Amino acid sequence: MVESKPAVGKKTLADNPLVATLITPIKLPFLGEVPAYYFFLLGLFLLYILVKNILLGLLAGALMVFIVAWEFYAGVKEGGLKSELKNTALAILFALIVWFGAAWVLATPTPINAIVSCSMRPAYERGDLVFLKGGEIHTAYFNYSGLASEINSTAVVTWQNESWEVNGSLVVYCSYANAKGILDVHCLDLMQAPEEFSEAHGPLKFTYGTCPRVFSPDNGTTTDTVCVKKTEFNGKTVAYDTGYDLIVYGPKPGDLYARVGDIVHRVRLAVNDSTGTIIYLTKGDNNPVFDLQAYDPSTHTGNSPILYSQIRGHVFARLPFFGNLKLFITPQVLTDPSSLAGCDSNFVEGSR
Repeated sequence: MVESKPAVGKKTLADNPLVATLITPIKLPFLGEVPAYYFFLLGLFLLYILVKNILLGLLAGALMVFIVAWEFYAGVKEGGLKSELKNTALAILFALIVWFGAAWVLATPTPINAIVSCSMRPAYERGDLVFLKGGEIHTAYFNYSGLASEINSTAVVTWQNESWEVNGSLVVYCSYANAKGILDVHCLDLMQAPEEFSEAHGPLKFTYGTCPRVFSPDNGTTTDTVCVKKTEFNGKTVAYDTGYDLIVYGPKPGDLYARVGDIVHRVRLAVNDSTGTIIYLTKGDNNPVFDLQAYDPSTHTGNSPILYSQIRGHVFARLPFFGNLKLFITPQVLTDPSSLAGCDSNFVEGSR
């Protein structure tokens, strides 16, 4: 007589110790039972805000993928595939209605965005969630009898009786030369007397100087940084005004800033050329140079002036911290060291 063996239960995904921990229900007042994975995700988010570690961002991204997959799996088990597909489609439809409804009301294709760098400190912080609307851009407008194409990333530097061309800006070139151990006497002179240097991008002229930078936490320590101190267009001074619009724009494909996606910077001036083309010149409040002057010598890429069609909208409100939701699940931002530049300091108010 052959003994029958007891049937061995088939293991399911929930039997995995890690999965079992994540899906453990936690009872809360008023909310009832909430899966533990939401608390893990909240913990990763709060920890990321404190330490800004890329591994936390990648882990959070993996957890979010798991949450979506698990809830779909659990829904199929409970109500069947057809029912879960229907519920998923309805949820997506509702989200699209809300998104496109807000886009229509605010006249912008992107009603919300996040600040992913420290280039707008101290007015805006990395991780702020910003709300956008369309419409006319508030800034200083200048009419120009020439062509907007004359304003590009090629700079003509002037110092004493000399002039020469550089890509982007002299500040960027000297920063690169210093990092590579290249000795250039002009860079030494720039550090000692920046006010003697200016550079032109067509009718647009930048004169350098020093801007005091205060370090965070605010302990009173400051250092002087070479920066654009004066901006002129066709000989007219362009004032720095914190009331000018902060815009979100998409860089042109191939531009230096395209690698990090949308940029949130202040419009310092706009130029209306002889053909009716309007371009916008932007700068981060915490950056030493304009976006047009940024350049990467290692990849030979710079930035172009901005057309109205590239502008997603201008900022009318912000919500601190919540933009970190985009940051800690966006690897291309997390791995870009430029997104952390200036996070330990900012220019003293009124020094630009």
